[in-house]
Amino acid sequence: MTQTWKPIDTAPEDGTEIKLLMDGSYCAQNKDAKDFIVIANYYNFSGCAFWIDSHDEIWPLGAATHWMPLPSGPGKETTC
Repeated sequence: MTQTWKPIDTAPEDGTEIKLLMDGSYCAQNKDAKDFIVIANYYNFSGCAFWIDSHDEIWPLGAATHWMPLPSGPGKETTC
């Protein structure tokens, strides 16, 4: 199944890890920077909401433009 990018205002806010398309010009001093993708989840700490990526980098909510669910892994799902 092909996944498509969804508007950021529809992203889950329950801590689910997702792919985020980040606006390169928002996140870099170089306004010609390319957009890029991070794996992150929504976090709200005492009313301060942000994205936190898989490298523990914190991104403001306005940095992301679109989102996509992570694909399922190959084969059977296992639990530890």
